[in-house]
Amino acid sequence: MSSDTIQTIKYASPKNPDVNGSISYCLNASPSALSGTLSTGNSLLWYGTSVSGGSPSTSAIIPSTSKVGTTDYYVSQKSQSTGCESQRSKISVKINQLPSKPIFNTSKFSFCSGDSLKLSITNLNKEDTIKWYFGTKSDLTNVNSKIFTDSTKLFVIKTDSLGCVISSDTIQIVKYAIPSPPTISRCQENF
Repeated sequence: MSSDTIQTIKYASPKNPDVNGSISYCLNASPSALSGTLSTGNSLLWYGTSVSGGSPSTSAIIPSTSKVGTTDYYVSQKSQSTGCESQRSKISVKINQLPSKPIFNTSKFSFCSGDSLKLSITNLNKEDTIKWYFGTKSDLTNVNSKIFTDSTKLFVIKTDSLGCVISSDTIQIVKYAIPSPPTISRCQENF
């Protein structure tokens, strides 16, 4: 009677895929698919938010940016030759709140010819930057206030320290002509 020899081979699991462990987006931004660096001959397996268990997918995850907060996603790599799978790497995706809309110092956006209108933004944080867009012109010098001497449409873009951007409402600045002085006439009969 002959016996067959069975040889057992133990393969090493691949190392965890290299990932950018922390990514941030602004609320409702257009996100990119998450990525990881894998070793030659391996493929990435995406587990969504499952730390363990779950069904993997070979399609990279595109995180949602519709809600403020942090969500952790998990990815491993699997050897195509041995079938061995690595531990999972975590990618934390933080969604940041948008800054508040720029608020102007007045709600009156008109003035008379010969005058001017000085507008400033009242709700800036120290790290915020602003850009003014009016008519076909712009002022990108990050000044808090501007003086206007003509009619124009205007909006302001505010960027916070995290790079999140929001626009003011578009306003119409109106320059009114000074009316002609009244003419006084007298009836000749009263003389």
